[in-house]
Amino acid sequence: MDQLDKKDNSQKVELYVSHQNEDTGEISLVNVFYNMAARKKVFLRLIAIFLILGLIIPMFMAETSRKAPDAKAVVKITYEIETEEKDKNGETEKEYIKLSFPSSVLSEAIANTNLSSSLSISNLERNIKMEQLLTEEVRQRIEVLQEQVKASGSAVGQAANIKLDYENTYIVTLSNGFGSADSSTKQYLTSTEISDLLNNIIKAHKNYLFISYADYDLPEGDITEAASDELDYLEGLDIIKTVMNSFKEYCDKKAKEHPEYTSPTNGLTFSDLSDTIATFSDVDINFLSAMLLSGGVSKSPADLLSRLNYSLRNTRLELAQTLANISSNQKIIDEFRNESISVTGKDGQESQSTKITTEYYNDLVLSQVELYQQRAKLEESIAELESRVEAFGVDVAPESLDKAEAEFKKVYANAESVYHLVLDYAEEFINSDTIVNGFAHATAAQTESDSFFSSRNIKKAVIGGVAGVFIACCLWVAAGFADEMKKGGRANA
Repeated sequence: MDQLDKKDNSQKVELYVSHQNEDTGEISLVNVFYNMAARKKVFLRLIAIFLILGLIIPMFMAETSRKAPDAKAVVKITYEIETEEKDKNGETEKEYIKLSFPSSVLSEAIANTNLSSSLSISNLERNIKMEQLLTEEVRQRIEVLQEQVKASGSAVGQAANIKLDYENTYIVTLSNGFGSADSSTKQYLTSTEISDLLNNIIKAHKNYLFISYADYDLPEGDITEAASDELDYLEGLDIIKTVMNSFKEYCDKKAKEHPEYTSPTNGLTFSDLSDTIATFSDVDINFLSAMLLSGGVSKSPADLLSRLNYSLRNTRLELAQTLANISSNQKIIDEFRNESISVTGKDGQESQSTKITTEYYNDLVLSQVELYQQRAKLEESIAELESRVEAFGVDVAPESLDKAEAEFKKVYANAESVYHLVLDYAEEFINSDTIVNGFAHATAAQTESDSFFSSRNIKKAVIGGVAGVFIACCLWVAAGFADEMKKGGRANA
């Protein structure tokens, strides 16, 4: 009996303790983890789902709210043009061409770009911005002064006196969203379209500068006319001589402008070409000319003599007109008073009138110099024509004609070789980096908007994925607690 009483007492104690735990509301964490382990498969799948959603949703949200892309490019112009200013040595100063995009450039760029919809030049003009970069020295000075201003504020006056010198480098920005300022709807281009459009604008501008400023001319003259059967040997030789003189002037001019240029094909310079032409003229042309004149060699002396007399008559008439112009011009110069003219009026009018007067007088003098040069050339031509008329007055032996024919063909073949050498060289030159890249160097246009897999979007996706896993884990833990609390509720019931 006593033993039964003891068992009852112990059971009562156990019940009492159990009721005491339930009344205090305590939850066993061990049981919570057991509950979570029981739902492991379900919540591991849930974590995977939340992870995937956390990765994808931010990227799609960024894509749907992504701003239409803008495009930027860096353009550096390296071609200089002469100004009206003189340096301390009296030489003409040069400056870099300013970057600008005229309507012709924009029209060409639009035509060369594959756009999904048409774009007007006016809308394109509104969306182009150009920022010219300051020189490195100025940027450094501004940075130093900014630090001083932050520290003490004592450099404000110095900052106002900084001369802003700019580089020949620009940042060109093409903003997306084309249309007038008050337009409710804008035209947007894709990333590829706006990038291609900016690249084509820069290419068109490069062509515009090349055509407007580059000395890309080729030497003038067509040597093939000299081979015409209708011309006599001496007339054909005159054409060759004229063409070679033109080519030599071209090479001499380029040799001064681009003394450093050397052909990557044959290693020649413009000076080398000029020497080649001079040698050909001194040896081949002069030799054949002397042979023809000394022997009076001609295919048809009578026809040639008729043409020479006709040229001589026209040249004498031209000389007479030139002499009359010299006399008339000299009379104006003698009577002209090159002095200041005072004009009553606003400030600056007197000096302007004086400048105009001086320029007019200088123009008269320069014109007279040109007339004297023209007279000298005409007199030289007349003397040469007269000597030719005297030389070609008799018939020529057949063997002399055969020799002249052979020599002329030889000279013409050599002339053709020099002719094509200079032309090929000139074409190679104008397509070289010296000329083509002398106007605008540009980086490829870069769009500013993020792509779908840009680093910024990936960062958002990673954050979203971590947040998804965290939410899923919180739900898993909450489910473990909920199960434990339900068990406690059933026990109380």
